[in-house]
Order: sequence, then structure tokens, then C-alpha cells
Amino acid sequence: MNKRKIWIPVLLAIACMIGVGKFAIEPSYYNRIEEVRSEYMDEFEIAMSTPRISLGPAVRELNDISNRLDDINPPFWVSGDAQNYLTWSLDTLNDMTIGYMGDPDYPDIEEDLVNAAENIERYWEATPLQGELE
Repeated sequence: MNKRKIWIPVLLAIACMIGVGKFAIEPSYYNRIEEVRSEYMDEFEIAMSTPRISLGPAVRELNDISNRLDDINPPFWVSGDAQNYLTWSLDTLNDMTIGYMGDPDYPDIEEDLVNAAENIERYWEATPLQGELE
């Protein structure tokens, strides 16, 4: 029997298992990321409607939520920078909120919001299957 005929089905089976595993794991990863992002944005919206003098607890909550990203390990096929973009975005919003809490005339609000939005966009551009989980 030709050895090549044996290896072709084996290689195809391995390729299928890798593909199936990849797509089975990715939604779990993206769902966990989306859960943190969504919870953070909900809390951020509440923080932005909170009087400046009362922002302390909201800032702590935002930091706690964004720190949960550190507990989520991206699968090997997700770029290492991808999750960093999301972390940088949330960190920028945290810094902006802290800056505003200390100074009602905090000068970098617009720049921080733009940077945060750009990093979220970079996150989606750097991740495979972007937009597939809707």
C-alpha cells in the first residue's frame, strides 16, 4: 500500500480536529472578553453620570472590572497585542475618570476618549473571527 494514501486521511483528520477545536474554543474566549467589556462600559456609563465628588467607588469598580482581563488568557491564535489593545483602552478610560475626579477641568478627556476608541478598534482588527459572535 502506498504510504502517501495513509498519511493524507490522517493529515486531513488532524486539520479538521484543529479547526473544530479552534472554533469551539474561540466563542468561549470572546464571550468572556465581551462580558468584561460590556460590564465595564455599563459601569463607565454609570460613573459618567455620577457626581465628581462621589466617583471613588465607581473608579474602584472600573479598576476591578478591567483587572479581570488579566485572568483571561487568549488562545494561541489570538495576537498577543489584541488583548493588550482592549486593556489599554480600559486603562485609558480609568485614567481619564481618575483625572476628572481630581480636576473638573481635566484637559485630556477628548483625547482619552479618542485613544480608547482607537484601541478598541485595533483590538477588533487584531482578533480573528471579528464580528462573528453577534
